[in-house]
Amino acid sequence: MADRLMQPVNRAASRRFLREARQKVWHNTVLLQRARVAGESAYLARLAELDVLSAARVADLLAPGNVLLRLAVAGFGVQLPPE
Repeated sequence: MADRLMQPVNRAASRRFLREARQKVWHNTVLLQRARVAGESAYLARLAELDVLSAARVADLLAPGNVLLRLAVAGFGVQLPPE
Protein backbone atom coordinates (compact mmCIF):
# COMPACT_ATOMS: atom_id res chain seq x y z
CA MET A 1 0.00 0.00 0.00
CA ALA A 2 2.77 2.46 0.90
CA ASP A 3 4.49 1.68 -2.41
CA ARG A 4 1.34 2.56 -4.31
CA LEU A 5 0.98 5.83 -2.40
CA MET A 6 4.61 6.74 -3.07
CA GLN A 7 4.46 6.10 -6.84
CA PRO A 8 3.47 9.66 -7.81
CA VAL A 9 6.13 11.11 -5.53
CA ASN A 10 8.77 8.76 -6.90
CA ARG A 11 7.82 9.61 -10.50
CA ALA A 12 7.96 13.35 -9.82
CA ALA A 13 11.31 13.01 -8.07
CA SER A 14 12.70 10.92 -10.93
CA ARG A 15 11.61 13.51 -13.50
CA ARG A 16 13.18 16.30 -11.45
CA PHE A 17 16.45 14.43 -10.94
CA LEU A 18 16.69 13.50 -14.63
CA ARG A 19 16.00 17.07 -15.75
CA GLU A 20 18.58 18.41 -13.30
CA ALA A 21 21.14 15.78 -14.32
CA ARG A 22 20.73 16.63 -18.02
CA GLN A 23 21.19 20.34 -17.32
CA LYS A 24 24.35 19.71 -15.30
CA VAL A 25 25.80 17.30 -17.86
CA TRP A 26 25.37 19.84 -20.67
CA HIS A 27 26.76 22.63 -18.48
CA ASN A 28 29.83 20.51 -17.70
CA THR A 29 30.18 19.47 -21.33
CA VAL A 30 30.28 23.09 -22.51
CA LEU A 31 32.88 24.03 -19.89
CA LEU A 32 35.02 20.99 -20.66
CA GLN A 33 34.86 21.76 -24.40
CA ARG A 34 35.95 25.36 -23.76
CA ALA A 35 38.83 24.09 -21.63
CA ARG A 36 39.80 21.57 -24.31
CA VAL A 37 39.93 24.32 -26.92
CA ALA A 38 42.06 26.42 -24.55
CA GLY A 39 44.66 23.68 -24.36
CA GLU A 40 45.49 20.34 -22.85
CA SER A 41 46.56 21.73 -19.47
CA ALA A 42 43.32 23.72 -19.10
CA TYR A 43 41.30 20.66 -20.06
CA LEU A 44 43.14 18.37 -17.64
CA ALA A 45 42.72 20.91 -14.84
CA ARG A 46 38.94 21.13 -15.40
CA LEU A 47 38.69 17.36 -15.69
CA ALA A 48 40.54 16.96 -12.39
CA GLU A 49 38.18 19.49 -10.80
CA LEU A 50 35.18 17.50 -12.03
CA ASP A 51 36.76 14.32 -10.67
CA VAL A 52 37.14 15.85 -7.19
CA LEU A 53 33.56 17.16 -7.21
CA SER A 54 32.23 13.78 -8.35
CA ALA A 55 34.17 11.85 -5.71
CA ALA A 56 32.87 14.15 -2.99
CA ARG A 57 29.31 13.71 -4.23
CA VAL A 58 29.60 9.91 -4.29
CA ALA A 59 30.98 9.96 -0.75
CA ASP A 60 28.03 12.11 0.33
CA LEU A 61 25.53 9.72 -1.26
CA LEU A 62 27.18 6.69 0.33
CA ALA A 63 27.03 8.22 3.81
CA PRO A 64 24.46 6.74 6.20
CA GLY A 65 21.08 8.39 6.27
CA ASN A 66 18.28 9.27 3.92
CA VAL A 67 19.72 9.59 0.41
CA LEU A 68 16.51 10.98 -1.09
CA LEU A 69 16.43 13.74 1.49
CA ARG A 70 20.05 14.68 0.70
CA LEU A 71 19.24 14.65 -3.02
CA ALA A 72 16.23 16.88 -2.42
CA VAL A 73 18.33 19.37 -0.47
CA ALA A 74 21.64 19.34 -2.38
CA GLY A 75 20.41 18.28 -5.80
CA PHE A 76 21.58 15.56 -8.09
CA GLY A 77 24.98 15.32 -9.73
CA VAL A 78 27.76 17.86 -9.80
CA GLN A 79 28.33 21.06 -11.70
CA LEU A 80 31.63 22.70 -12.49
CA PRO A 81 31.89 26.28 -11.30
CA PRO A 82 32.12 28.98 -13.97
CA GLU A 83 35.50 29.63 -15.53
